[in-house]
Formats: sequence, structure tokens, C-alpha cells
Amino acid sequence: MANKTITTHADIEHPPLILANITATNNLVFTVAPQHLSTSYEPYLAILEEALHEFPIASSRVSQRWTRFIVHGIPTTATPESARTEIESSYPSLRMGQTPRWLTSPERRQGKEASSMIVTFIGEMTKKFLSATSLAMFNRECTIAEYITFGPATQCNKCQTFGHPT
Repeated sequence: MANKTITTHADIEHPPLILANITATNNLVFTVAPQHLSTSYEPYLAILEEALHEFPIASSRVSQRWTRFIVHGIPTTATPESARTEIESSYPSLRMGQTPRWLTSPERRQGKEASSMIVTFIGEMTKKFLSATSLAMFNRECTIAEYITFGPATQCNKCQTFGHPT
């Protein structure tokens, strides 16, 4: 659908998109052909958004790396939206890539005072880059930890089982 819209647009000669994936967090990710630069298509984001009018689009970006962190100690009374607002208002230099999400299920948070959220910032960064070991949120210091991506094929080097990192 996106390629059809692009090729019918007068300003674009070749369809650049070779793959479209919807991630587990409902992000639509387009991959361009190797001979194209994704940044060349930034002016056409509005065209793509128009082509995908039946899908709600909060924002669109081109060629931006995202970095995830785990933030521990967030009150369980907080919502992901309030966490995003809290971070954006307290740390205007950090741009959020997604609304934070809880690390655990509602059942596992029940009865707890605080839990952890995964936060996603636009850009490649480390804790050292942030020059912080915590974020001040909800009138408390919430510690930051690196987020380690893992899946069913990830093997623990300690117990040798699959499904989690060491």
C-alpha cells in the first residue's frame, strides 16, 4: 500500500520500500532497498502517513536509532503516560521514542509499591552518556539500568537454559 502510494506520487520515481514489519509494540518499520538512503525519504513522511490514513499514527521518523533503559522504582500507581510526561518535563534534552511500558504484568505488580518500566529514548546513548545513574521521577530517585534484548533463542551462560540472558 505504501509503495503504491509512493509510486503514484509525482515527486517519487522508484518505490524505495522492500519490507514493512509491525513490531510487538505496534510500531510500523519500513526497510528501504540497499540502493536507497532512508534519509532521502524524510520529506515524504507526510505522503506515507496519508497513505496509511486508516492506521492511527502518533509520529513518524527516519533513520533514528533508539536506546532502551530499565528504570527501577517507579510507583505502581503511575501510568505509562504519566511516566512519559514526567520524563519529558524534567529532562527536555531526552527525546522519548515510545511511551514507557511496564516490565512486568499487572498481576506481578499487584501489592507492590514500586516496579520497573522500560523507557526508550531517541538516539544511541549509554548510562555514561546520560551521566546519571538515576532519574528523578514522582518525587523519588529511580535507578537506571541498561536494557538487554533477549528472546527464546537467548541462552544464559550461567544456567545454560534458554529464554533469558546471564
